[in-house]
Amino acid sequence: MAAAISVATIRNTAYNVIKTQEVRRITNGDYDLEEYNKFAKDVLAASQAVPSTQGGGSHGHAWLIKDEAGYREFTGDATITVAEMTNPGLKATIGATDSHSVIAQKTQELAADNDTYHTQEGVKAGLRDLIISKVPKAAIEELEDEEYGFIRVTPLALLQHLKNEADVVDAIDLNVKLEERNEAIDFEGETTLKTFFQLIDKRIKELKKYNVASSHSELMVRYLLQLQQCDSDIIRNALDGWNTKSATDQTWVKFKEHFIEADKKRRKAIKASADGKANRKDFANNAQEMTPAAMSAMFANAMGTFAEAAEESIHAAIESKFNSFKPTKPGVSGNSDDLEAKLAAYKMEIAGLKRKLAAGDGHPNSGDTSGGGASEERYPLCDHCGRKHKGVCWRKPGNEHLAPEKWRKAQQKE
Repeated sequence: MAAAISVATIRNTAYNVIKTQEVRRITNGDYDLEEYNKFAKDVLAASQAVPSTQGGGSHGHAWLIKDEAGYREFTGDATITVAEMTNPGLKATIGATDSHSVIAQKTQELAADNDTYHTQEGVKAGLRDLIISKVPKAAIEELEDEEYGFIRVTPLALLQHLKNEADVVDAIDLNVKLEERNEAIDFEGETTLKTFFQLIDKRIKELKKYNVASSHSELMVRYLLQLQQCDSDIIRNALDGWNTKSATDQTWVKFKEHFIEADKKRRKAIKASADGKANRKDFANNAQEMTPAAMSAMFANAMGTFAEAAEESIHAAIESKFNSFKPTKPGVSGNSDDLEAKLAAYKMEIAGLKRKLAAGDGHPNSGDTSGGGASEERYPLCDHCGRKHKGVCWRKPGNEHLAPEKWRKAQQKE
């Protein structure tokens, strides 16, 4: 008696869980295939609400509303098999020679089998009543038995009947989906092969809902012919690589992966080539738009910059030589006065050379910005006088003799 109460509880619990699942309703008998597909999707979700060790153990009781081929496709396991469990009964088969441990094990196994079986039956009854409650009576009345009603009708039989009775989708809409599935690859467009194949898979899935099958093998043959017309060494190399693969590796999934990667490389190469051409074109356009006068000014400016750099190097070299020059110590018979006189003469000569160089460079403000020219913004501030000028600073003590006479007289007046 206790066992009977237990199995009844198991059935009722499973039944009630299924019956409370949310499933959209088919409102009238003129429903189409698209409406049915939405309804069937909800029923599939409801079938997985109660766990089960059957059917792989990962999809609840979904195998109750799928045929074997459909369930294999749903799970992605092409080898899986599942069948409804028969009633194991309430009494274990115990042999006369069975030990206590064997008897205990058989009793536990029987209890587990009863749980599985009565859960299955509770879910089956719940799915059947859930479907019946969500569709118009006229849509399934052909399945109702005068004596037994729908008791002997399985959830799978109900769904198959509803699908067969659905109105056929408009032929024009279906043809549009077929044309989109058969669309050719656009190698010149912005759509990558990755996006293209995603759209194709979406169309295949939509067509399947309308009982229109798609052959992956046929699609691959069609795309291979199109890929052969692509003027790209990268694609041609990819084709060679594909042809060397074994038959087991030439699947639809592998096909997409292989040529998506080749298309990525092809598009990167095209972009790199286009960027290089654009840079060369911009340079050529700029050169053509530049007037002869502008080009002369550009070269003159470049030569002027070079001359100034050379002049500053000369000034630096002279100043370094001047500062490093030191008289030798006079010997016993040496005359220090003569050496000092020679040193002074050398200094005057070097100073004269620097003045000539400064006067001949075409810049009246050479050496200082107070000489009458505009300030040279390109020169750095002098650490000594705080002004911008090139060369040595004439205001630094000891450098006055390097300045032109005109500048020295102006300084005396100040």
